Amino acid sequence: AMSGLSCPPPSEYKSFDELFDEYRRQLINIIDITIQVTNGFEGHLDYINPAPVFSATNPSCLERGRSATVGGAIQNNSIMMAGFLADAADSLAMIKKYVFERKEISLEALVAVLDKNFEGEEMLRRKLYHDPDKYGNNRDLPDGIAVAIKDVFVGNVMGRPNAETRGGKWAFGFHVARMSYEQGKKTAASANGRR
Repeated sequence: AMSGLSCPPPSEYKSFDELFDEYRRQLINIIDITIQVTNGFEGHLDYINPAPVFSATNPSCLERGRSATVGGAIQNNSIMMAGFLADAADSLAMIKKYVFERKEISLEALVAVLDKNFEGEEMLRRKLYHDPDKYGNNRDLPDGIAVAIKDVFVGNVMGRPNAETRGGKWAFGFHVARMSYEQGKKTAASANGRR
C-alpha cells in the first residue's frame, strides 16, 4: 500500500534542519510513489494510448518495427514536472526565519494558524506575505532553500529507469503555467502568507 509517511508532531522539531530533513524525507517518498505508479501505467502505454501515426513517421520505430511507446523510439524518456517551487521555498524560509531564528511563533502555533486559513491572524499573514525574503528577490534565505528542494528532485529523479517497455530514463523540471490557477484554489494556506 502506498501512503504518506508518519512524522513527529510540530512541537518536536527543535531546529529548521530537523524540519527540512523531514520535508526531504516526505518529498522523496512522494517522488518514489510517483515514479512507481507512473512506471506501472507507462508499462501499458501502448495499449492505453497507442501512437501509430507518430510511430509510423519515426525512422527509428520503422527500423525497429516497434511502436514509439514500447522501445521503438531512440529516446523514450519520462519527465517529472514539479510546480510551486517559489511557494515551497518562501514558506520554508518564513518558517526558518520566524519560528526557528526569531522565535516569534512556535511551529505548533503556526500550524494552527494555517489550519484556520489565517482567520483572526491578519497581521501575521501580512507580515509573512510582505516579508522581502522571497524567491525571486535575490535573497540568500529563500534561494538557498529553493536550491535544496531542486537538489532533492534532481538526486531522486534524474536518470532513474522508466517503464521497462519504454527503455528510457527519468528527467526532471519545474513547470506551473496553467495548473497554478486550479491547484492554487485547492491548496491550503501556507507559511508565506498565501491563503
